[in-house]
Amino acid sequence: MSAAVHYNQSARPDQIIKFFENVLLIPEGDKVGQQFILDDIQKQWIVDVYTRDKFDQRIVRDVLLTMARKNGKTAFVAGLTAVHLVGPEVFPNGQMYSVGFDRGQAEVLYNLLMKMVEMSPALYTRLSVTPSSRRMANIKRGTSFRALSSEARSHHGKS
Repeated sequence: MSAAVHYNQSARPDQIIKFFENVLLIPEGDKVGQQFILDDIQKQWIVDVYTRDKFDQRIVRDVLLTMARKNGKTAFVAGLTAVHLVGPEVFPNGQMYSVGFDRGQAEVLYNLLMKMVEMSPALYTRLSVTPSSRRMANIKRGTSFRALSSEARSHHGKS
């Protein structure tokens, strides 16, 4: 008789929430430098998106996040990018991109993430940053993030 394996569906979302609140600092605004404390809506969003089934497969595959202006969307997404770049959802050799219509728009997320990285020794020591190409890489895991704009014709062919 085999023993039943207990699967904790909330383990992954809990790890992501802990990463936000224990590692990340708020990059801009009135609370700059303070711990990134998620509100209940952000926590529920993480639970809804990152909960896995009993086979450890994602339940949710496509996500659209919408919020009114000035509610911290970009900082939240920068934190999620860190979660996938060096945090609990890092995937070996993963590639992430933020894309904008122009260079300035494409850099908004990169700039916030860069501020988070510079403020956190736990992130800074694990990443290789190339500001000239707006790229960050987790060399140990092979994961990378890059800001791209539609202005450059050379961006075709990204997988």
